[in-house]
This record gives sequence, C-alpha cells and structure tokens, in this order.
Amino acid sequence: MAARFFHHLHRPASRWVLAGALLAGLAWAALPAPAARSQTSTATATPTATFTPPALPPSATPTASLSPTPTRTRTPTFTPTPSPTRNCTQVIDSPPCTATPTGSPSATPTTTLTRTSTHTYTPSPTATPSVTPFLGVTVTVSRTPTSSATLPPTATTAPTPIPACAANPRKLSGLMPAFGDVAGQPVPQFSPDGRYAVYVADAEADGVEQLWSAPVEAAGPPVRLSAQAAGQVVGFAITADGGRVVYLAYETDPARTELFSAPITGGAPITLNGGLPAGAGVQDFRLSADGSRVVYWADQELAGVYELYSVPAAGGTALKLNPALAAGQSVAEFALSAADRVLYRANQDSAALELYSVPLLGGPAVKLNGPLAAGGEVAGFQVSADAAWVAYTADQAVDEVLELYAVPALGGASHQLNGPLAVGGDVAAFRLSPAADQAVYSADQATDGTVELYSVPLAGGPEVKLNGPLAAGSYVSDDFQISPDGARVLFAVELSGGGRELYSGPLLGGPAVKLNAAFVPGGSVYGFGPSPEGRHAAYVAAQTAPTLYDLYSAPLAGGAAIQLTGPRPTGSYSYVSFQFSPAGGWVLYLTPQETANQTELYHAPLPGGAVCKVNGALPAQGAVLDGGYSPEGTRVLYRADADTDDIFELYLAEVGYRLYVPVLSR
Repeated sequence: MAARFFHHLHRPASRWVLAGALLAGLAWAALPAPAARSQTSTATATPTATFTPPALPPSATPTASLSPTPTRTRTPTFTPTPSPTRNCTQVIDSPPCTATPTGSPSATPTTTLTRTSTHTYTPSPTATPSVTPFLGVTVTVSRTPTSSATLPPTATTAPTPIPACAANPRKLSGLMPAFGDVAGQPVPQFSPDGRYAVYVADAEADGVEQLWSAPVEAAGPPVRLSAQAAGQVVGFAITADGGRVVYLAYETDPARTELFSAPITGGAPITLNGGLPAGAGVQDFRLSADGSRVVYWADQELAGVYELYSVPAAGGTALKLNPALAAGQSVAEFALSAADRVLYRANQDSAALELYSVPLLGGPAVKLNGPLAAGGEVAGFQVSADAAWVAYTADQAVDEVLELYAVPALGGASHQLNGPLAVGGDVAAFRLSPAADQAVYSADQATDGTVELYSVPLAGGPEVKLNGPLAAGSYVSDDFQISPDGARVLFAVELSGGGRELYSGPLLGGPAVKLNAAFVPGGSVYGFGPSPEGRHAAYVAAQTAPTLYDLYSAPLAGGAAIQLTGPRPTGSYSYVSFQFSPAGGWVLYLTPQETANQTELYHAPLPGGAVCKVNGALPAQGAVLDGGYSPEGTRVLYRADADTDDIFELYLAEVGYRLYVPVLSR
C-alpha cells in the first residue's frame, strides 16, 4: 500500500499575527500557487508569509497573459463569520472523517479593492509583524489527491541513506490519546529563552484544542495552560521575557473568542478583555515589543463595531485607543511599531478607510494620510524598522489609482514615492528596507499591465528601476524580498511563455543577475527567499523535469546554483518546503527523499555539503509534517506520527552548533 504523507493537517490556518518571541527561522518557502491578478486591501490579521504553498504541487507551470482592459471593484464588508470548523482529509486506509468545531477565529472585517486582469501576481502584504511558520504548515497532501492538480511520480535512482544529525529526538508532548494530535495551527513555538515549547493539542478530549507548555532543557511532562473547558485555543504569543503566554480562545463561551494570559509554567489564566456584548468577541491581538502590553481588536462596546484596546499582559484595566466610533464605523486593521505606537486603518472620520497613529498607552490619534480623492481610501501600510516612517498605498490623488506614499510616523505632510504611472497603472506591492531608508515597490508604471520593480528613498527622491528589460508579456511578480542586510532585492520574473525565473539586484540600482540555472520546458522557479546573513538565496524549482521539485542554493550576488535535495525514491512525489536557520548558512527542508512519499526533515549547509536527517525513525505509514528552528538555531521542533500511525506528536531534535563561516578570498 502506498505510503501516506501530509494528510493530517486538518486544522484550518490561523489568521493570527502574533508579535513577541516566535520560532526563529527567518524565511520559508514551498511552491506558491499563482493567483488571479488583483489589488486587494484586506483588513485581516493574516501572517505575512511571502511563500504560500498550494494544496498540492501544481501540475503545470504558471502562465501569464495580459488583459488590456482591467476593471476594478470596491466591496466593503464588516461581517464576521460565526461558525468555525475543523477540517480533515480522508485517507485511503482510514474511515471517512467528519468536520467538527475547532478554534478557528471568526472572519475579520474586510474592505477589498480589486483590479481584475488575466495575468497573475500576489497582492502586497500589509504592515503586520510576521509569524515564522513551521515548514509546510499550510500544505495538505494525501495519497488520493482531491484537487485538480496531479502528482505524477518521479522516477529517479535509488537514494542514499542520510545520517542522523544527532541522537534520537525526544518527544515533548507527553502521552497522547488515540484521538489526540498536536495542531499545526497555531504554530508550536519555542519561548525566547529556548526553555519551553508551547503548542496546542486535543490531549484531553477529542477536538478540544487546549494550550500546553513543555520544558525543553530537561525532561518533564507538559503542563496545560488554558482552562479545562470545552473551548478551543486559536492563537497565542509568548511575551519577550518568556514568562507568560497570551492566547485567544473559545474558552468561556463557545460562540465567541476572548483573550487570556497565563504563566508559561502553568497557573490560573486571567481574562484580559473587558465585558463583551451578545454576539461580540475579540478578533485579534499583538504584543508590544517588550511584551508588557497587549493590543487587541474587538467589538467590545457595540457588536459589529471593531475597536482597539491596550491592556497589561499580566492583567489590568483595558483602555480604548481609538476615538469613539458609531454604528457603521470600525477599525479595519492594525500594527504596532518599534516605538510603541499603534497604527491602524479605520473609517472613523468618513466613509473611507484612512490611516491613524496613536500611542500604545493612549492619547490623541493622528491621521497620517493626506486628503483623499472622492471615493479613495488607504489600501495598505507598513512601518519602517526604525519606526520613523510609515509607507502606505492609497488612491489619494485619483480614485481607483493606487499610489505609494510616505509620512512621518508621528504625523506630518505625506509625499508620493512612486513616479508618474501609465494610464491604468497602479502600485501593486511594496516593502521597506531593513535600514528604513528605501522603499521597493512593484507597479505597472511605464506600461499598463507590465509590472516592474523600483526602489526609491523613503524621504523622497527619484526612483530606480531594479529589473532589466522584459520580454513582451513578461512581468515582475509581487513576492519580491529585500535581503536582511538591505543590500539586494530578490525577485521573480513571470515569463510570457510560462514559468518564472529568479533574479537578484542591488537595492540602490544596478545590473540584476539571474540566479536559477536553465530549466527544462515546463519548468519554473516557485518559492524562494534570501538567507539571514545575506549571502545566499534558496529556491524551490522544477529545473530538471516539469514535476520534479528540488531545493537549490545560489550566491545572492550571482554564481552557480547548487542542488541541496538529493535523488528521489522511484515513484515518489517531490514536494519541498524549507526554512533558513536564524543566523543563516543552513537550511531546514522537508521532502520525501529516502522513502517514497514519506516526508522527512533534513538539515543542509547553504553553500552545499553534507546533509543530515533531523527526525528519528518513522513507521512505514509515518511522516513528518513540519518543523522549525529554535531561536539560537541549534534545536528543531517538529510534528510527526513517529510512534503511532496517525497520532501526530511534538518532538525535539538537536542539530548542534553548526556555524557558517564564509570563505573569503582576495
């Protein structure tokens, strides 16, 4: 019987963006599926994940075509969805599974600005702190695919067994009942000091997903942090000092989420939000940089009117941050800056969503955007790393034409960053440099429908085009990234004939270099990212065969690409996801490499070299689902059914102090 893998990710992906101490990998990737071209301003608190894998690896390469007459529609909504569900995927050798209630958060208020066209790209992320997910956390693959994508087997030579990184991994999640599993969402996390692992599991009652903490440094049983109630934990964050865990749960009322805080070592949880009217609930939250306070978003005073509140993480009186709002008004999105200011979009002064800044401890809210064109609104925003600037997109000058602006974070005159746009053109996506001095944006600035990449000083000045000349019908996709050292920009070009190629160019302008090797017809580059030390890029590509997905590494400034994944077992699928080590130089990747269709976890040096296997032995039907690095990069948490088939538990593995020391030549 064929081996099963990735079938058990039955929890829905959480929307929660949790600030504070998270898993310390800096990038991950896995075969992103192209989406219909749209420009969307969505007031949800989704994690900023540049690389979003599809339900199944694609059976065909992305294609790009241009539409000469794009149209745009605006659809404001402020309607939460009340009914969470727990999803499951039936496997061949298992009985049919039933969707049951889970701690899936209700849908958040959204305002969508959509431009419809036939070529594809990914919309710009909003200015939210990012969760570092486990590898492949959003991927579901079964032995009997249920999507239209196909998974043709890959015939290769027999693989060579890969040595273990260290001794057998240790199970952290304790004794799990036959119905239990450690959830993939919310993502299990190390505490900032690396002493504890915090995770969600239904270890006491089937489908009741509670919050647990397990010691990492020494053996010991896990401790339940959430109350013993028929509720669901849907999101959590650990304070910067590692002392407390703030979490969102259906704990006291199965119809609404509330916000709680508990000591990481165990103890009675306390409720952080104030009283809620019937039908209301807490929708999302963030921790301040020092972890001392929590900002949460709830319709606490009037059902359907979402507002912002700040409360001490250890409990206390919550204070409202935004001015009083009436029916029909709401805060739509928010983020915290490093300077303890809260940025948010709201229609508090008019029917349009505008951008505001308010101190974390309360005070007057300052409007940041300039006067808007009739029908215009702020679509998205991001705070610079030094908290001095806020960049935002808005149809501020002309309705239905999104442009990029910058404004001091404390308020002042805003200025336009992008150059003049072609008729029908828009700014599609943007990122701010780590040094907080440049903005990189994609736009069909020169020719409507041909999206290109530009860099411009945040303080204002002439923009520089980063991509080279594009063939007719090609364009730059919106999943570009700035290297952590701020020196280069990594971007993909969607080819008019199908597929895409990966390039790197200097942030301030200069010749861009292609990083991927030539690929076969039907091949393409998929997920990619720059390493934390800024020397390498890693990418997933179908480079040697249209359905053979491998992980590659290339010098970020240009040079020969190195294949990191090894040969596949005959007949196996070739899904790959990856995550960089916190300091860079190493990568954690997940793929079926030694046993057909059995995904396992590997640790590899980015410059190429010996690879070791992270997980321990697996049963014939077992699989590793995902994994992530500890803050210092010497340990890995991963989920697998390593002891009992179909019971997914949490394990700790050592990967050691593997320091990357670059070789310098003169």
